[in-house]
Amino acid sequence: METELFVHFAEIAGVFVGSGALISLRSTHVTDVHDVVYLQAALYVTALAAGVALASYTLLVYVMSQKHDATTGQDGA
Repeated sequence: METELFVHFAEIAGVFVGSGALISLRSTHVTDVHDVVYLQAALYVTALAAGVALASYTLLVYVMSQKHDATTGQDGA
């Protein structure tokens, strides 16, 4: 199997895990404040990792387009 397929499976699994965590938190009465804080921290770290991944991919696409423009002699405008 290709690596991209595993990445897509991980993305889908992450969505299900995050949704399940939010649903379980909303459907039960939380008695311990630490549970909420730990869940919020996990969701924050996940969102931060997704933001870093998207930013790095965007930067990669930009750099590759600049290299392509430099090798083909286009000015990019």
